[in-house]
Amino acid sequence: MKKKIFMFLVALIATTGVWAQNCAEVSPYAATTQSSHIPQMQRRAAASIGDLVLSFNAYEAGQYGIVTDGTYFYTSNWGYSEAEYQFCKYDLEGNFIEGFGISGVGTCRGITFDGTYVYGVANGNTIYQMDFTNKTLVSTITIDVVARGIAYDYTSDGFWVVGNWAEPLALYNRSGVQVKTGIYSGSVSDIAYYLDTDGEEHILQCNNGNNDVYDYNITTNTLNTTPIFSLNSIPGYNGGSSGGCHIGIVNNQAYFFANVQQDPNLIGVYALPNAYVESYDIVAGTSEHGTLTFLVDGEEVEGEPVQAKPGQEVTVVVTPEEGWISSSVIARPYSSWEVAAARGAAQDIEIIQPINATKTALRNQWTFTMPANNVEVSVNYIDTDDVIELLRQETELAMMLFRSFGDTKDEELLKEMFKAIGQANSLLKKYDSGQDVSLDDAQNLLELLQSFNDQFADVVTGITGVNQNENQNQYYDLQGRRVAQPTKGLYIQGGRKVLIK
Repeated sequence: MKKKIFMFLVALIATTGVWAQNCAEVSPYAATTQSSHIPQMQRRAAASIGDLVLSFNAYEAGQYGIVTDGTYFYTSNWGYSEAEYQFCKYDLEGNFIEGFGISGVGTCRGITFDGTYVYGVANGNTIYQMDFTNKTLVSTITIDVVARGIAYDYTSDGFWVVGNWAEPLALYNRSGVQVKTGIYSGSVSDIAYYLDTDGEEHILQCNNGNNDVYDYNITTNTLNTTPIFSLNSIPGYNGGSSGGCHIGIVNNQAYFFANVQQDPNLIGVYALPNAYVESYDIVAGTSEHGTLTFLVDGEEVEGEPVQAKPGQEVTVVVTPEEGWISSSVIARPYSSWEVAAARGAAQDIEIIQPINATKTALRNQWTFTMPANNVEVSVNYIDTDDVIELLRQETELAMMLFRSFGDTKDEELLKEMFKAIGQANSLLKKYDSGQDVSLDDAQNLLELLQSFNDQFADVVTGITGVNQNENQNQYYDLQGRRVAQPTKGLYIQGGRKVLIK
């Protein structure tokens, strides 16, 4: 019996070894010994470098890379054939949201973020520039080394890369030209860049052989051979090997993110309190009919430009001219690329990925979360006539919904809706007779009726009485009649309300 148990354990160990070879990429130069065990750290507030503040399982094995844009986590599949997705998306608690692919992009190992786009390398001479919001390949950069790991250097506006289990550790500019080399620590699976509060630059290197993390100081050109911490300390670690890593900003704090290759992959998030968190500019763009004031985390900020750090909440307070009201606020991130005076490059502003600010409960106030980029804020306004026209259309829709589908909603909602319809009709009657009306009252009623009408979204699609999949571009009036050439007014298109002005 003892002999059978022994043989079973040997077979189990052998099977485990086969799995490790299949779903993880391991350096052929990795040492066979592991680093000394560090006691597991529970999730808690960060006190010093290397404190583990969060860990979670990736969606599946084979998800090698790790990156954050400050709003989500992403992982990348290194080419493991049994992995379901090329990239996986998670919320900031590590909950899986979705998987997706990007046409034209290789099987990325290391991935990094420059405040706007994600960049990846796939054991080749190409750096892929990717838009994870729209899931598209933006462009590529060709370099003269086969790269496994990558880290964005925001001080030089370039990319550090590391070879495929080999040197060099080198910095490349956006044209693909090598401008600097560093000290390679050996068996490096990926790298991450940061600037500390003393102004010194660092590259953290994950060792695939012992899962230790080593610090290369770029400023002093020295490699600390004593590891900062070990990935073996992550709760749930079961013998996997290091994959990707990244340093990013979440809620105005810098963290080191590491990905351990096991099944499923294991993600650890470590404190990096000595990392410098850069502030970015907020500038006023188009605002023809009012002025703007900015609050950062609830505090009014003066000066020009206003500055905020990634993750901070920015409130835009709009003060419109008489007869106007703000209808939307758009924050457009832009990059100057003039991030280092030593570059001597001319400023080249690129407007990218607009952020639609969220309206608050207060009149003419809007909020958005500051990205890791400069932001230009613009305001769209509507005048009294536009508000009245919108109110007229929403009132007509509300009356139709009330009469036709009122039996599908609760009595309390219908009472409030009926009251709002009456108030809107009264205001419209005054306006049509030439009397003065309050723009604020009209806007309040408009928003109230819009909220009521939105609660009938489950029956609005039925108004058209058509197959939405075949008629996404067709317009219908509020009685369900097809309109070949819609003019000014409110229509149903694809099951949604559309206003043509």
